[in-house]
Amino acid sequence: MSLERRPGTLHLLLLSPTDPLVVLVSRGLYWLFDGLLTSLVTLGLVSVILDLDAQQGTLPLIVLAQLVLGSSTYAMAVALSGLSIRWPEARTFVTSTVTIALLSGAGVNGAVPGGALGSVLHVLPVTNGLPAARAAVAGAPVTPSVLLHLGAECVVGLGWLVVAHITVVGSVRRQVRSGHLTAMS
Repeated sequence: MSLERRPGTLHLLLLSPTDPLVVLVSRGLYWLFDGLLTSLVTLGLVSVILDLDAQQGTLPLIVLAQLVLGSSTYAMAVALSGLSIRWPEARTFVTSTVTIALLSGAGVNGAVPGGALGSVLHVLPVTNGLPAARAAVAGAPVTPSVLLHLGAECVVGLGWLVVAHITVVGSVRRQVRSGHLTAMS
């Protein structure tokens, strides 16, 4: 969104006759595919450099897991972009805070905490699907547990897509009503 804000095209995109969420999601969808391609190339290079036994049979599961993880994370990012439409000055703070929360609590750099905090962290992307991605990279077969983790990640992603619709459409409507949308550039 900030790439649209600088040249002053954000308000034109958001006032298009299409749903603002569809516009924002489609404008940045290439980031999802770029991340998928980058992660798969990196995994391939690391497998060669470290002489890991990457089994061909798990490659579809690896791609699926990466796609599900990337999609749910992208849905959360779009939801947060709705907040930056309304409060552009908070964009850096929100992005940094969420990145730290994902890296420290979602199981990326350690185990997911237990208790109430762990339950709350399961609404973040990556938390549910990361065990499935790790199992796929380790060469594990497709098991009900792996599919359950990916299914939970899909549910989280869909939840964030609903939140994205609420934040983006709500923020755009508020900015239009107040007359501040055109001043955002």
